[in-house]
Amino acid sequence: PPAPAPHAGRGAPPAALVVLAVEASPPPRSIASPRIASPILVKEWARLAGEAGGEVWERTDGSMLVVWPARAGLRDAINRAVATADAMQKATLQAGYRLSGGLCPGVARIAPDTERPAEGWELAGPFYLARWMMNLSAHRGRVLLTEVGANQLRSRCGLLGRIPIQGNRTINVYELRS
Repeated sequence: PPAPAPHAGRGAPPAALVVLAVEASPPPRSIASPRIASPILVKEWARLAGEAGGEVWERTDGSMLVVWPARAGLRDAINRAVATADAMQKATLQAGYRLSGGLCPGVARIAPDTERPAEGWELAGPFYLARWMMNLSAHRGRVLLTEVGANQLRSRCGLLGRIPIQGNRTINVYELRS
């Protein structure tokens, strides 16, 4: 997709969305080797995301960023994102990889012409936090999510811990149970 203009999205009203950042890691060679190539796995992830109404905003070899605009409400978007994360987790394990994932509801100003926020969006708000949680989850092999997301799925989540962010601020991070 084309890069957004520097001022894209600034006049647009804030829109609720859910961001899912995922990455596949192969197991250590001493344990096993993947059953399929990572581009094939990422293609399967894209299919799963598309079937659930997710929009693939970034796609590389072994990783993906998917966004669900919360047009039908935040709970609906979170439930679709979680169902997709579950399906991706199963596909990833069957392919012989470990899934790292971060799921974060948030708000962004989406420009109607580019369908993206203003320049630099990749490192802002929910997009950055979803990636950060994806990296944090790498050693656990489970999807992590924020408290806002966990509140929609309380029975499926367990508190992982309180994480310091800026200065003396903290956030609660939850782990999605299978």
